[in-house]
Amino acid sequence: MYSVLVRLATLVTSAGLLQSSCVSVGPRGGGGNSNSVTVKFVNATTAALDPQFYATGQDLGDPNETLFQPQNQITQGYGFAGTGLIPGGQTSPSITIPCDEARSIGTLGGAFKNPSTGDLLGTGSKRALSIDYAYLCGDSIVFTFRSNPGFSNSFFVE
Repeated sequence: MYSVLVRLATLVTSAGLLQSSCVSVGPRGGGGNSNSVTVKFVNATTAALDPQFYATGQDLGDPNETLFQPQNQITQGYGFAGTGLIPGGQTSPSITIPCDEARSIGTLGGAFKNPSTGDLLGTGSKRALSIDYAYLCGDSIVFTFRSNPGFSNSFFVE
C-alpha cells in the first residue's frame, strides 16, 4: 500500500497535477478481470454531468499530448441511454476497458450542465492516471464528481 501511494504521489507531482482535491487509493484486490480495468462515474451533484473521460493504450507522458485527444474520448456505453451523460444524483453503470487500451485514463474535469437548459455551470479539475502507478490491471476505479461550493472530482481505486 505504501509503495502504491509513493508511486501515485510521484506521478501526480511530476505531472504537475497536484491540486487541492482528494485522491484515495483503496485496498488493491484486482478483483475484476485481470485483463481489464473497470471504471464507474458517480455524479453527486444536481447538475447533469459529462465526465469528459479519456483512455488510451499509450503511456501517459504529457497528458495533453497522449491522453486528452479527441480520438481517446469515450462518450458511449455509460450514462443516460449510453450517451455518456450522467443525470444528477446518479451513478453510471461500470464500463470495462481492456488493459492494453487503458494504459492511461483520465478526465478533463467533467462538464457540469444545467439539466433543463444544457448550459455549462462549471468544470472540475483535470485528472490523469497511469497504469502500474495509480492503478493496476484488474482494478476498479470510481470517479466521483461533486459540487461543494465549486465543482470538483476525485477518484478511488478498488
